[in-house]
Amino acid sequence: QQVEQRAVAMRMTFLRDVDGEKVSSGFREALAENNVPADSTGIKGFLDAVKAGGEARAKTSLVVMGERLPDGKEAITFESSSGKLETVLGDAGLLNKVFSMWLGKIDDSGLENLRDQILRSKK
Repeated sequence: QQVEQRAVAMRMTFLRDVDGEKVSSGFREALAENNVPADSTGIKGFLDAVKAGGEARAKTSLVVMGERLPDGKEAITFESSSGKLETVLGDAGLLNKVFSMWLGKIDDSGLENLRDQILRSKK
């Protein structure tokens, strides 16, 4: 029996300073690579939060956490390297769109299975 995955998080710890524009554009490019429009529901708010978060300093982390809510909506919380939190609400599918940046286009079946386990949701 499969269990619904209700929450997932990604922590990125930086080895060097990366300016805010590079962080923001990197996220935008990764979403575009996975056919996620930057102006789609929830994604615009997420990208705005990333942009507002500014630079990622060496030895600090950015955190992206996604949660499936009881009402069927989904929430993405972004924590900047300075610790500022911003949560964006969206419709079902928001988590898959955001986490496609890391778990999207995959050519390896083992990684595809891992992605499916991490982002598991009721079908």
